[in-house]
Amino acid sequence: MTCPHFELGEHIVKVHCPIAMLNKSKTRKYRCSKRTAAALVELAICLPLMAFLVGATVEACDLIFLRNSLATASYSGTLEVSRAGCTQTSITNQVSQVLNAAQIKNYSITITKAGGGAFASSVKGDLINIQVSAVSASNLRIGRFIPTAANSIIVQAIAIR
Repeated sequence: MTCPHFELGEHIVKVHCPIAMLNKSKTRKYRCSKRTAAALVELAICLPLMAFLVGATVEACDLIFLRNSLATASYSGTLEVSRAGCTQTSITNQVSQVLNAAQIKNYSITITKAGGGAFASSVKGDLINIQVSAVSASNLRIGRFIPTAANSIIVQAIAIR
C-alpha cells in the first residue's frame, strides 16, 4: 500500500498516511527504547560528575570570597592606622565591622609593629602589621570538595602609623 500524493506542477506532495506508519511502529519502539537506555546510562555516568563540578565550583568561589573579604578588612585596618589618634581597639573595631558585614566567622585579628613588638609601643612613623585570618572550613556553604579547605587563610597588610 502506498501513500496518496498530489502532483503540483513539478513537485510531488505526500500526504501523511497513518496506515503506512503502522508497519514501522515495532521498529521505532525498539530503536526508541535503545536510545532511551543509552541516555539513561549517559545520565548515570555524567550526573555525579556534574554535581561534583558544581559543588567544587561553589566551594572555590567561597574560598575566593573569603580571601577577598580578609584582604578588604585588613586594608580597612590600614586606613584606620593612618588616622591620627588611632588605638588598637579602633583598628580592631574597623576590621571587625568589615568581616561581620561579609558574614565571616571564626576570624582573628593581630596588630603588631612590623619589626616585632606591641602596637602600644609604636610611635608615629613605625610600620604596623595587621594580620587577619579565618578558618576556611567554617566559612564554606557546601562541604569539603577541596581538600585544603580545612586550613586557615591569612592575609597581612602593612601601614605607616
